[in-house]
Amino acid sequence: MKPRLPYATAAGWLAVAALAWPWAALDRAAGGPRGRPAPAADAGPLARWLGPLGGLAASVEWVRFTAAVGRGADAAAAAHAARALALDPGAPEGWLFYAQHLVFDRAAAMQERDRARRTAAARAGLGVLRLGEERSRDPGLLALLGGDIAVFLAERVPLDLDWDGGAEALLDAADAAYARAALQGHSGAHERRARLAEVRHGAPPPRATGQDSERESGGG
Repeated sequence: MKPRLPYATAAGWLAVAALAWPWAALDRAAGGPRGRPAPAADAGPLARWLGPLGGLAASVEWVRFTAAVGRGADAAAAAHAARALALDPGAPEGWLFYAQHLVFDRAAAMQERDRARRTAAARAGLGVLRLGEERSRDPGLLALLGGDIAVFLAERVPLDLDWDGGAEALLDAADAAYARAALQGHSGAHERRARLAEVRHGAPPPRATGQDSERESGGG
C-alpha cells in the first residue's frame, strides 16, 4: 500500500479537468503541445481595450458559465469560460474558478463514468492552471494550487484515473509546481515541497535558490 500524502485532502477544495475545454482549444491557447505553456503574454487586445471594465465583463461571462453548467450545456459553458479568461486574463481567480469546475466536477467519478474522459478532464485542468501561471497577476498562487491539485490527482491513480508515468509523474509535476511557486516567493511553497519530499524519499530537498531553483522548476 502506497503511503497517503498527509495533505492530499487539502487539495479537495480546488481542481481542474475538463472536456469543457477541449484539448485542441487548450493547445491553441497555450501555443504548443499539451503541458507546454505559451510564453508570458500581455493582456491581449480585448482586455487592453476594455481596461478596468474587463473584470466586470468577465464577471458577467462567469455568471453565464455557471448557468450553462447548471443546464448541462458543456459547449456553451466552455465558450463563456474562454471569453471570461480573455476579458480578464490577469485575474488568478478566473483560472482557479474554471479549474475547480474542471477537476472536481468534470473529472469526478460520480459525474463521469468513463475513465478516459475523466483522465482527459484532469489533464486539461492542470493545463488550464499552467496557462494561468503564464498570464495572471499571481502566477505563484496558481503554481502552488496546481501542485496541490497534482498531489490530489496522484491519490486517484490508478484507482479511477489513468496517467502516463503513474502517480509518480503527478508527484513530479507537483514538486515542479511548488518550485515555481517558491521562485515567485509564495508563502508555503517550500514547506509543501519539503513535506512532499519527506513522504516520497524520506528527506526534504535542499532549499535551492537562484539558477538551481530555476533549473528545478523547468525555467532554464
